[in-house]
Amino acid sequence: MDASPTSKLRMIAVNNPHLNQMRKFLSNYIRTTKYTFFSFLPLGLAYQFLRFSNVYFLLVTILSCVDIISPVSPLTAINPFVFVLTVSMIREGYEDYGRYKSDKS
Repeated sequence: MDASPTSKLRMIAVNNPHLNQMRKFLSNYIRTTKYTFFSFLPLGLAYQFLRFSNVYFLLVTILSCVDIISPVSPLTAINPFVFVLTVSMIREGYEDYGRYKSDKS
């Protein structure tokens, strides 16, 4: 390490956390969670639509809303699609909450 006067040295006080807090060092906290409270819905939906099957069912749902193409009610495609997305998002949220609890411990 270069000990020239222009280099910045990091001085740490051993067994004195109060003095170290006053110097405002950066934290070495590691976060393994994917989501925050505000990013859960947009990021969760983005991750869901990275799966080809969800994109396919979205297209089928959109096509079922067109009266000329689809002989059935749009709700017959929308309800199962929303149910699958909801269950997948709840599972993702539960797994991420487990990672959050693990990070805290």
